[in-house]
Amino acid sequence: PGTHPNRVFVGGVPKVTTVERFRAHFEQFGTVDKVELDASRSFGFVTFADHAVVERVLAVRMQLFAHTANATAYVEVRKPKPRR
Repeated sequence: PGTHPNRVFVGGVPKVTTVERFRAHFEQFGTVDKVELDASRSFGFVTFADHAVVERVLAVRMQLFAHTANATAYVEVRKPKPRR
């Protein structure tokens, strides 16, 4: 099946992250179509409406993410690997 061209993988997500904060972080880059978050396993996926947004997001591999009102952490953003 391959991967969706407008989808990015986000690793190193703090376990206390909410879907709302996760979505809000990536909406600053552009329109988000879908968010999939598995904070218990410290990762998620974001699908954007526009591929140009994906390129902008991927340009900054390590991003400072505010996962609570008073705490930040770096998360890694990259293209997802195809499932085996």
